[in-house]
Amino acid sequence: MSKDKKLYTWSLVTLVIAFIGGLANDRLKSDMFGYIDNCVYILFFALFVLATYFYTKREHELSVTIELLCVELTGAAFFTMELLFNGNPDADIVVGILSFALMWTSFFLTLIKFYKEVIPEVIALIRKSFTRHIMLWVILIVYAVMFTANYSVWYKGDSFTYFSAASLNLDMWDYTLSKIHAFMMGGHLTYSYNFLLNIFLLPLRGFGVREEIAFRIANLVISEVTLILFYATCCKLFKNLSAFARGMLLAAFTFAPLFWGISYLASSDFALLCFFVLFIFAYCYDLKIMKFIGITCMCFTKETAILLPLGFFIGSFIYEMASQKGVKPLARIASFIKKNLAFIAASLIFTINMFLGQRGWIHDFHDILKQVILGIPRADLPDKVVPGHYQLFKLNSLFTAHFMWVVTALIVIYLIYAIAKKPGRSSKSTALIISLIVSAVCYYGFELVYFNYVHYRYSQYNLLIMMLLLGFALNEMVTANLLKNLIPVIVTALFLTECYVTIDPITRMTWNTFDSGNGEAVTMQMYFYQVVDGIGYVEGDRNTIVCTAFLNDGIDHNREIIGLQRCIEEGFREICYDDSKAVVIDSCGDFLSLSCLGLFGYPEHHSFSWVPGENAIYTKYKDVTGDLIGDETLPGYPLNLYESSFYGRVIQGSIAAEKDYREVYYLDVGFNPNIPDYYLEGREILNTRVITNGIWQIRMLRLKPLES
Repeated sequence: MSKDKKLYTWSLVTLVIAFIGGLANDRLKSDMFGYIDNCVYILFFALFVLATYFYTKREHELSVTIELLCVELTGAAFFTMELLFNGNPDADIVVGILSFALMWTSFFLTLIKFYKEVIPEVIALIRKSFTRHIMLWVILIVYAVMFTANYSVWYKGDSFTYFSAASLNLDMWDYTLSKIHAFMMGGHLTYSYNFLLNIFLLPLRGFGVREEIAFRIANLVISEVTLILFYATCCKLFKNLSAFARGMLLAAFTFAPLFWGISYLASSDFALLCFFVLFIFAYCYDLKIMKFIGITCMCFTKETAILLPLGFFIGSFIYEMASQKGVKPLARIASFIKKNLAFIAASLIFTINMFLGQRGWIHDFHDILKQVILGIPRADLPDKVVPGHYQLFKLNSLFTAHFMWVVTALIVIYLIYAIAKKPGRSSKSTALIISLIVSAVCYYGFELVYFNYVHYRYSQYNLLIMMLLLGFALNEMVTANLLKNLIPVIVTALFLTECYVTIDPITRMTWNTFDSGNGEAVTMQMYFYQVVDGIGYVEGDRNTIVCTAFLNDGIDHNREIIGLQRCIEEGFREICYDDSKAVVIDSCGDFLSLSCLGLFGYPEHHSFSWVPGENAIYTKYKDVTGDLIGDETLPGYPLNLYESSFYGRVIQGSIAAEKDYREVYYLDVGFNPNIPDYYLEGREILNTRVITNGIWQIRMLRLKPLES
C-alpha cells in the first residue's frame, strides 16, 4: 500500500473515532472529553493534508483525483460557511479556523499538482455535454424555472417539522463533532443531508434570504445535481437508446409526482433518493470514493435506508458467487469482502451510531431490539384495520399510484423477457439489475412488515429503481426505435399531468376522496395513525378529524394541495385584511390548532402574519420543542384567528372577542360534513366572497357583529 493510501486510511479511522467520540460526548457533556475529541478531529485533517501531499497520479486513475477534489471542495465550502456565517457564540473558533485552513490547503494542493490533467478533462466534458447532451441542459433549465413556483409554498405537516429542525440547528453546530445532534432533522439522524443544507442555508441567511427560501434553493441545487447524475447513469447503462430516448427517460424521472410533484416538501426521503442516485452513479462508473460516500450518506439520512445498500450488497454477493464457479468458495467470499470494504465500513459506522445514539427515531429501534431480545409481546393492531389492507395500500403506493402501474406493467413484461430470452448485456449491467432488485425486495419487505404511517413520500426512493428498470426494458426488450422514443414520452406526459391533477383511474378508485368545494380531492391517508409507543399504534377517527387525517401529509402526493393555500391567501386579499379585522375559522368540529395545522400547516394560530404587498401569509417557525426560529416580528399584520366550535358546541370566547375588532369574517372550508358547525346560527351575513382555485373552494363570510 502506498504512503498516501495508508495516510488516507488512517485519516478515515481518526474521523470515525472522532465521530464516535462526538456521539459519546453528546450524551456525557464532558468538557475534557470534548477537548480530546476535538484534538482527534483536527488530527483527521492533518492526516488528510499529509495524504494529499504524498498523493501521486501514477498510482491512481484521473477519476480518483477528480473524486478527491470534489470531496475536498465540498468540505472546504462547508467549513467556510460555518466559519463566516455561523452565529453560534459558543463555537470553538480555533477548531473552526484550523478546519477551514486545512481543508482548503488539501484542495489547492491537489489542484496545483494535477491541474494540467484535471482542468482540460473537465472542460472537455462540459463541452461534450453541450454538443451531445443538449436535452439534459434543456430539462435542467426548465426544471429550475418551474421550481420558482415552490418558493411561495408553505411548509405543511411533516415538512414544517423537517424545515424548522434544520433551521434551528444552524446555530448549534460548533465546528466540531461535540454537538452531533445539531445535524438531526425531523427526528431522523440526517447528518449528511444537513451537512449539504448548511452549505447553502448559512450564507443565504447571512445575506438576508429568509430561511424557508434558502431551504428551497438548497433543494433545487441538490435536485439539479441528482438529475445530472441520473442522466450520466443512463448514458452508461443504455447504449441502445438514442440521446432523445435517454433525455425523455430523464424527463420521466424529473417530472414524476415523486420528484417534481412533491418537490415543495421538506423531508429526508427526498435526500435519500438523491443519495441513492449518487450511489448508483458511483457504482456504474466504479468511483470507489463516491460509492463509499453514497452509502454513508444514505445511512445517515434515514435510519431505514441501510436496507437499500444492504440489499445491494446481498445482490452483488449472489452474483459474484454464481458467476465465479471456477474459484473456490472461500476465495470468492474473500474477494467479495475486499471489493465491498466501503459498504462494510459505512455499515459499521452506522451500526455503532445506532447503539450509541439516543435521539429521535433511534428509540424505536432500541425498543424493537429490546422487544425481540426479551420476548416482549407486540401491541395488537387496531380492530378497524383490516388484515392485509395496510400491505395492499403500501403496494399500491409503490407500484400503481399516479400511473406508476404503466411502468410496472412494462417492467414485469421485461423481467419475464429477461428470464426467458437472457438478452446479452455486460456483466456490470447484470450485476446491477440483480443488486437493484434484491435491494428493492429488502426495502419493500420492510415497508410491508413494519406497521407505519402511510405517506406517499415514503415511496420516493422507489422512483429510481422503477426508472432504471424501465430503462433496461427499453434498452433490451424494445427493438423499434420509434417505440424506444415514444414510450418515455408517454410516461413523461402521464407523470407531468398527474403532478397537477389526479386523473389516474386506479389512484382515484383505490385512494380516499372528499369534497374540496370545487371538485373532489384525493388523499393518501386511509388510516391516520397516532403513536402509542415505539412499537404499537392506534387509529384516529378519520370520519370526524378531517383536518388532521386528510389535509396534512395524506394529500402531499402532487401539487393539487397548493390550490388550497392560494384560496386562503386570495381570501385575505379579498377582504383587505389588517389587524383591525378578525377571522373565525370553521374548525371542522375539532380544536383550532388542528384546523390551523390542516389549513396552514402549522398549529399555532397566533404565529401567522399577512403581508399585503406580497399577498402572502408568513409564519413564525418553531421546532417541536417550541424554540422560536428566525425573527420574532414578522412583516405585515398578525392574523387574528379564532375557532368556531368544538364538536358542535359554539366557542363563546370567539363571540366575546368580536367586539374588539372593526370587522369579523368567517372562513368557511366546508370539507367536513360529518360534524355541523353552529357558529353561523342566528348570525346575519353581510357579504359573501367565494374563492376558487383548482379543485378547492372556500368562502369568506363577513358577519354582522353581535349586539353587546
